[in-house]
Amino acid sequence: MNLRRSAPSIFDAFNARALNPIEVAQTFIPPNHYEELVKPVHSIVIGPRGSGKTTLLKMLQSQALEAWQHPEASDYRSRVNYSGVFIPTDIGWSEQLKALGEQQLSSEEKKLFGTAAFTTQVLHALVDTMYYRVHASQNGGLVPHRRIQISRADEALLVTEVARKWYLDLSIPTFLALKHELTARLGKLKELSNAEVLRGPEGRAERLAAIPYLLLHFLTSAIFIVEKFNDLANEPNAKWALLFDELELAPKLIRDELVQALRSKDERWLFKLSISPYSQDLNLLKTPDSAMPGNDYQPIALWYPYKEDSYNFCNALFRSMVEQKGLPPTEPLDVFGKSEFEASKAEMSSAYRPGARLQKRFVRLAQQDPTFREYLQGKEVDLNRMHLLTEGERAALVRKITPLVTIRETFRRSDLKMLSGVGKKRGRKNPALYRGAKSLFAIVEGNPRWFIGIIGNLLDEYARTKIQISPSKQGSEVSRAVNKFRALLKTIPSPPITGQQKPRGLLSIIDLIGEYVFNEVVRNDFNPDAVGSFIVDSNLSTELTESLGRALNAGAIIYIPGRDEDGQYVFDSLKGKRFRLSYLLAPHFGLPLRIFEERSLSIFLRGEQGPNLFP
Repeated sequence: MNLRRSAPSIFDAFNARALNPIEVAQTFIPPNHYEELVKPVHSIVIGPRGSGKTTLLKMLQSQALEAWQHPEASDYRSRVNYSGVFIPTDIGWSEQLKALGEQQLSSEEKKLFGTAAFTTQVLHALVDTMYYRVHASQNGGLVPHRRIQISRADEALLVTEVARKWYLDLSIPTFLALKHELTARLGKLKELSNAEVLRGPEGRAERLAAIPYLLLHFLTSAIFIVEKFNDLANEPNAKWALLFDELELAPKLIRDELVQALRSKDERWLFKLSISPYSQDLNLLKTPDSAMPGNDYQPIALWYPYKEDSYNFCNALFRSMVEQKGLPPTEPLDVFGKSEFEASKAEMSSAYRPGARLQKRFVRLAQQDPTFREYLQGKEVDLNRMHLLTEGERAALVRKITPLVTIRETFRRSDLKMLSGVGKKRGRKNPALYRGAKSLFAIVEGNPRWFIGIIGNLLDEYARTKIQISPSKQGSEVSRAVNKFRALLKTIPSPPITGQQKPRGLLSIIDLIGEYVFNEVVRNDFNPDAVGSFIVDSNLSTELTESLGRALNAGAIIYIPGRDEDGQYVFDSLKGKRFRLSYLLAPHFGLPLRIFEERSLSIFLRGEQGPNLFP
């Protein structure tokens, strides 16, 4: 199973990888992570698919910064005091090396060709960035960023020296010609590798040794042109940021080299890498000589263990989308209404007055559920006097359990028969329960691609009607996203589980976790501290650990850092780490949008799992 394959996404139509820098800038809303990323330090951006890794890196390019129109754009332009060079990971690197391996080239020969292709692409991106700085568009709508002027003679002299150093033949000594020759070299590398396979191994070492550009190193080659360019620009100490995207797609030899580069002390270079959180063979970050988070590089995790942390970004993105759709300024609450799971700040104590929406839920659950009545009696909570509690008492005794009460009352009331049929499969159809601005914002997990896919469709409806979106339409949109997500998870490999009628991929594991949490929240005795998050056991099988890694990369499970977290968010093993299910899955299982107490994953799976899961 190839763990370096990029995890799929439910909304690939919104992938920034296909957009040029100007298109990215047109809709970019800076999250808190961008504040960290622009700092002139080495960085690793870590996140699942759709979390915005590519967008963030592209927004460090001059083309994007110049086109960006945002109240904070000018401030950020002034802080990005380096030239960003975006380098997309070419899946062809991995595919080419794999193909070569099937055609009798040695590991060293494969490494030689793979490294040459990587070096060529890095140099191509670097030259492209230099070309833009010298020959940028004169579009009046752009705000110049790090542009320079050099004479044609100086450009010709620089390019001629660089071409000689890189073993390129140019008829015209310009940056544009240099870029085109590097493109041609990528094609030549493929032709050369194919020719060597046909020629056979005899004399191959001598033939390859006679081709000097195969031995070029990306960084030493880049230093040569950067030093000359900086001198011509009269900026001898200018910095360049190499922005490497989607490292999980790159061959291991390239990833290892880039991780080692994080220890570089050369003041001219910044390395900013993006990668998914789980990579089975990325262990260089854990050796004694590894780059250290907080010291050698800044780790930037693009997920929100706690839903409240994502609300500022969601609100800003919402306002931007409203403006893009030509709508007058409006608030999320006006479009989606209140969440069923919590009282708004305006409500406070009034939400718990006799006859109020939430107070009536508490009363109904107390009538249905003797264990909830016992809890209330033990805490001396009078349901008719909750609004008279002090703010501290209400927070500790009432508001804390409101999401739990909402779920428990809804599903016990709608399916009381399940209480006499423990273990039976059941359908939980109440997506409208997850309506409301804060619920929708929690469900999208601060993932820009998910947000655009779900909220964008609902805003289209609002643009047509100009009235608040009904709970049923909100529920239908959420259901569509959940069904897409589950269909995607079904395609991700997972070890077989005893008792499964047919293979269901990663869903086999996710569903066991979701069903366990539902039982804790709804079926079992009322517990304000129900179990719902899990810690991966140390004796978990390798196969299941790999499947959970894929779930993490797809956004199906969310990592919850511990208090002693060391800032290391790229994992080659998930053992000992704490996770919860994504809130996007909550409507399917019928779960509150909150974090629960933890328990070992084996407890969630024990009883239905095969012996291969826990050797």
